[in-house]
Amino acid sequence: MKIEVQRTGNMKHGRIFDPESNQPLTGANIIIEGSTTGATTNNEGRFSLEFSENENSRVIDSYTGYSSTHINL
Repeated sequence: MKIEVQRTGNMKHGRIFDPESNQPLTGANIIIEGSTTGATTNNEGRFSLEFSENENSRVIDSYTGYSSTHINL
């Protein structure tokens, strides 16, 4: 599983996909570590998350059949 992220202010937009096939991972979960805030990818593997100024920029992404990863955004 691979993640690409762009930042616009407090918003982070990204895409999660399989690095070998480049296919989007629909329904992958992204959660801000230490919170209940999260998002699920759409059919293009895309997601958006809003971070507060004091919020950790570390996320956990997970998808069935792949290892969960911790990523600093």
